[in-house]
Amino acid sequence: THSGLTRWMDYEDKPKTPYNPDNHENQQPHFIEENVYSIEEVWYRRAVEYNMVNDESYVYSVPFENENIKSTLVTASQAVFVMSKENKKKGAAAVVGYQFRHSALQELFLNITRQCYSETGCTSSKDTCQSLERDCYILDNNGYIIASEDPIDTGKFFGKVKGPIMNMMVEEKIYKKITIFDYQGVCFKRENEDDSNSSSFLYTPIHHLKQLIGWLIGRVLWLAAHSNFQWMVSQAQAIFEDIPDYQEDEESNYSTDTFSSFKIEGEKALKYVKINRTRPKSCDRVVDLFTLTSKIPEKIERKSMCARPYELRKIMNTNLILLVVNGRCPETSKSENFDTLPQEVMYDEFNNSLGCHKAFYSLPRRRPKTACIRTHPDEHEIYDKMCGSSTMITITPITLSIICFSTFNLIRFL
Repeated sequence: THSGLTRWMDYEDKPKTPYNPDNHENQQPHFIEENVYSIEEVWYRRAVEYNMVNDESYVYSVPFENENIKSTLVTASQAVFVMSKENKKKGAAAVVGYQFRHSALQELFLNITRQCYSETGCTSSKDTCQSLERDCYILDNNGYIIASEDPIDTGKFFGKVKGPIMNMMVEEKIYKKITIFDYQGVCFKRENEDDSNSSSFLYTPIHHLKQLIGWLIGRVLWLAAHSNFQWMVSQAQAIFEDIPDYQEDEESNYSTDTFSSFKIEGEKALKYVKINRTRPKSCDRVVDLFTLTSKIPEKIERKSMCARPYELRKIMNTNLILLVVNGRCPETSKSENFDTLPQEVMYDEFNNSLGCHKAFYSLPRRRPKTACIRTHPDEHEIYDKMCGSSTMITITPITLSIICFSTFNLIRFL
């Protein structure tokens, strides 16, 4: 309901076992375990929005590119609106719907599209979707595949499977292309070792003191590792015996070339195990989305059979269309397959800098209704009393006394 109350009822022949995240064998979590955001769920919002297009339609949807096809569920939802008697305005009161297995829809789709409903000259092996020359799909109002002859395509964007056909439908105004910009996006870019920054850090004397202490500790540890302190403190006496000269084994005598080859191979192997770290950075992103137009031109004049290598029909009281693609026609369009993933906007001008682009081409801003106030007579009080001095580089008396004391002791010992 609109207040956030969710009620459900299960219709299953066998009792449902509790969901176990460790067991992935055709097991799906319960409906209430996945849909905990009530009115913020996608199926709720899509049903309410599609009510403006057709108030009697059900909205069908499937998960995006679900790998486990056998356990995929189809969600069908419809919005329930209540109209006010006073001003005759309506509002969403609730969303009702049901879920069923995609395998049932797949079986129904294949049975209907592979049958002949014409009594004159129709053969199922040539004139239906059973033919190898025809590809049949069920698409939703955003261009995603709900059912097809290949179950692996379920949940994929149609432009990723048949990009040229999708572009043709956009050109014929069957689908409308909507470009959305995200001016507060985040991009994860790989760190490059060759990238360098010419700016320097302002180090304090304490930082240099830490570096000095670290250097001294490192030198002491190096001296301890390369000095034989155990021999110096040992009280054992030397025993002189006649020990024959040691003869080196030719097999254990490795040359420097062998060690150098091992070193090169180790460096090559290190490149494969190196982790390519990414760093989030602010960027502008753009994405192209598609929506089905309200009026679909079903009959279009075409000069040849391959001028429009597809046929489509609207499925009544749903957000779906049935699309049949002629496989005999070559895809004359030069466009390739594409997807609806957001991409980073690359600016060619101003040294490919996002900051420079926004400085020269700022977003359109509406002028405020009030007059522009640039100055105030009491601004000097803010600068004198309330503003900080973080930009000023000054030395404190304590730091000055420590430096003088250290310098005096150093000169005294020298």
